[in-house]
Order: sequence, then C-alpha cells, then structure tokens
Amino acid sequence: MKKEIRKISEDGKTVQVTIADERFYIKTEEDGTVTEYPSATWKAGCYPKGIEYYKWLAKHGWDESQEIMHSAGDRGSKVHNGVESLLLGNSIEMDDQLPNSDSELEDITLEEWEAIMSFADWYKEAQPETISIERTVFNDEYNYAGTLDYLCKIKGELWLIDFKTSQSVWPSHEIQVSAYKHAIPEKVDKLGILQLGYN
Repeated sequence: MKKEIRKISEDGKTVQVTIADERFYIKTEEDGTVTEYPSATWKAGCYPKGIEYYKWLAKHGWDESQEIMHSAGDRGSKVHNGVESLLLGNSIEMDDQLPNSDSELEDITLEEWEAIMSFADWYKEAQPETISIERTVFNDEYNYAGTLDYLCKIKGELWLIDFKTSQSVWPSHEIQVSAYKHAIPEKVDKLGILQLGYN
C-alpha cells in the first residue's frame, strides 16, 4: 500500500499523511505532544452520496468506476496545481507539465487547460484580493484538519473558496468547505465552490 507523507510546516512538525483510503494530519507541539487529525475531506466523503452516485456506480461497475475516479483525481490535482501556480504569480503554458495525484509530472490535457483558463477568467472578472492559498487549518474542538484552497476578499467580503473539477457539486463538498470555515479564526462572509472547466 502506498503512503505519501508531505511536510506542511518548514520544521517538519506538521505533516499530511495520505494512504489508500484515508488522509490525516499529524501535528507535534513544542512540548512533544503529538495529535492526529482526520482530514475534513475524508470525513466529509463518508457522508452518503445519494442515489445518483449509486446509479453511476452500478452503471460502470466497481473496477471501471475506480479507474474513472483515479483519472478524475489526477485531473483535479493537475488543475489545482496549475491554479496555485497562477495565484503565486507564475505563468503557465499549454505545453507545460503539472504534478498528478501521484506527484508525477504529466502533460496538461486540453480539458485541464480549459479548467485552468476558466479559473483565470473568473479571477480577472472577480478581482479577488488573496489572503491565503493552500492553507492547512485545524479544529481542535471537533478534531479534524484540512487544507483550504483559497481565502480571499471580493468587494470587501471575505470568501472561503474550494476549487472543484467535478461536474457535480455533492453534499460532501459543501460539508468540506463549511468545515474549513469552522477551523479558521477569521470571520468568513461567504463560502464558495468554484467549478473549474464547466459553464
């Protein structure tokens, strides 16, 4: 089974651990106390997906559905990485490569390029003021953590925005972004799920 450990803090005292079916965060305090936090995304993913999901699963079967979801995960990772790069002030060309969900560089597909460009169009129109990008947050009261995609101000209001490349917005997506709201000290005015690549 593959395990990926990613340092969240420079000193390595906070890490994100991803295994086949779970993600969690481990934080080591100055006094040596170690706390594990389940991922908000993983916890939200346990919420029932609804009848449409199960119809889709029945239509494609287990093996094909897992392949489709892995492919969608790669697409999502590459688009997220592209958007993050743009937010950090870098430029992206269509023939560049971006890391997939396994952190391997891959060419950008036309669909992924369109998703990244849809973000660029939204950014130009909304003109957000960036507060945080890919910020790891912790909720000690309910014991969970996660990495929010984007915290910004738009027309004076504080928005917490999650980027999605899925065609549908599921209840688990709404739970995830709401969980992030309750894990930061700032008073968030609006929550948003920005579907990238869809009209």
